[in-house]
Amino acid sequence: MEKRIKVFHIHGSTGIGGTEKIAFEFLKKIDKERFETCVLFDCPEGDIQHYYEKEKISFMNSLGLLKNIRFILGFAPDIVHLYGLRVNLKWRLLLRLLGLRNVVGTLEGLTNTGRVGFWRIKSDVWTSCFLRKYIAVSGKIAGYLKDKGLSEDKIELIYNGVEAGKFNKPLLLEKKVDLKKHLGVPLDSIVISCVANLRPVKGHIFLIKALSILKEMNFSVLIIGEGDLKDRLVERSAEKGLDDKVFFLGGRTDIPELLAITDIFVLPSLSEGMPVSVMEAMASGVPVVATDVGGVSELVIDGETGFLVPSQTPELLAEKISILMDDEELRKTMGRKGLERIKSQFAFETMVRKTEDLYRRLFSN
Repeated sequence: MEKRIKVFHIHGSTGIGGTEKIAFEFLKKIDKERFETCVLFDCPEGDIQHYYEKEKISFMNSLGLLKNIRFILGFAPDIVHLYGLRVNLKWRLLLRLLGLRNVVGTLEGLTNTGRVGFWRIKSDVWTSCFLRKYIAVSGKIAGYLKDKGLSEDKIELIYNGVEAGKFNKPLLLEKKVDLKKHLGVPLDSIVISCVANLRPVKGHIFLIKALSILKEMNFSVLIIGEGDLKDRLVERSAEKGLDDKVFFLGGRTDIPELLAITDIFVLPSLSEGMPVSVMEAMASGVPVVATDVGGVSELVIDGETGFLVPSQTPELLAEKISILMDDEELRKTMGRKGLERIKSQFAFETMVRKTEDLYRRLFSN
């Protein structure tokens, strides 16, 4: 029997965001006959670990640097895959000093603040020499890495993917009504959803400004996600007279069902990599209004599967949302084309296969 390739993942977050979900789903789908995997969460415990426990995916919590190193060496990985900037910068040199050279880094996004800092760029570029491959999840990120001096042969473009079958399951009308009633959403309102952690980089404050322009229209907004900005956003919604229209749902595990009652999806981010939430909305047949940042334009075709606007432009955001609210047929057409695009260009199976192929190439070399 062929030797299984031992792959060790190190993660810097246990929240339930796009990066965390993609990494989990990948390990869930990886070929278990060809690969043996283990995960170190080099961070406090969190909700995503319940998913790993349920699927019996091997992982450990951080026990301090020396014990973490002993654990890694005990596993004797053929490949180490790093997720998150903090983890990448901490472990790249350490792994080289431990004699582990088959190290892969993944860059899901450029910043969590909306501004790419000078030292963030420099430290990333300086330590990238300790990586065999740097996975970029969008063409925009791949181009950014090249512009910053990384050699083209080190960069591996692997788009995030989504399982369309999980999301393209329309709810029966009765179940839609029941879910809306449970949430307190008026049955006749147009439902706008935004799935994103409540952090400045996600631009929720600009969504609230846009909604205040439209507040005379009949809509309800589902803000799905956790984060430190929640209290501020709740307060700002009330100040704008939107407290009866905006529903803060926190973190949810029923995203497919919530997207099934959604008419318009909005992501007003200041910076992105390849947002999983947009993929999930498109896989649900929902038109998207998003800011033209990062790899979003590689997903959303402006005027075809949704609308793109510059970041921090609430007036334009409101304009595009209004167009979709006024035109049900346009919503259906854009939603259908978005689903077709996800199925043809961003299948989850393609992402898994390309990552497995990368692991095999590194192992054989």
